[in-house]
Amino acid sequence: MDELANQLLAQGDEFNIEQMRFRGLAKKSKEVKKSKTGKNLSRKRFGRSVANKAPATFVNVLEDKVVRTGGSFQKIKTWEAKASQYNHLDHSYNKKKLSQRWNQMPDGRRIQRDLYSAFLIQNSNSDLNGFDTQLCDTSYEHFVVLHDREIQRLKGTKMPSSAGL
Repeated sequence: MDELANQLLAQGDEFNIEQMRFRGLAKKSKEVKKSKTGKNLSRKRFGRSVANKAPATFVNVLEDKVVRTGGSFQKIKTWEAKASQYNHLDHSYNKKKLSQRWNQMPDGRRIQRDLYSAFLIQNSNSDLNGFDTQLCDTSYEHFVVLHDREIQRLKGTKMPSSAGL
C-alpha cells in the first residue's frame, strides 16, 4: 500500500476522491435470485476482494501521506455529486447499472464510465457537492484525447472484465 501511495504522490499533490462505504460492498445481497432451474443463486458480492485489497486502509494511507507532504486531499460528497450518473454536456443525471461500463455521450462519443467519473471529480466545484460545468466544458476535449489514448493502451493489456474493455 505504501508503494502504491508513493507512486501516486510522484504523479501529483492534489487528490479528490469519492467517499465510499466499502463495508457495503462486502455485505451479501438482500435480493434472492433464482437460476433457470429454480436453485437459489449466490448472494455474495465483493466480500473477499474487498477484504484482500483493503481499499479503506489504502485511502487512509494515501490521505496521511498527502497531508504530511503538504498536498491537498479532498473527498467529494458522493451522494450529492453523483459522478457516475452526471453528464456535463446536457446537465442531466441518469442512473446506470453497475454492469454498464460505457457512457454514450450526447456528442456521439463513447466514454468509459470510471474515467469519465474521474474527469468529473477532477472538476469538482468548491463545495465538493457537484461539478464546475465551465471547467468541464473547457477541459473536455483534452480529456477525450487522453481517454482515447488510454483506452488504446489498455486494449493491449490483460484487464479484468469489470473494466469493460
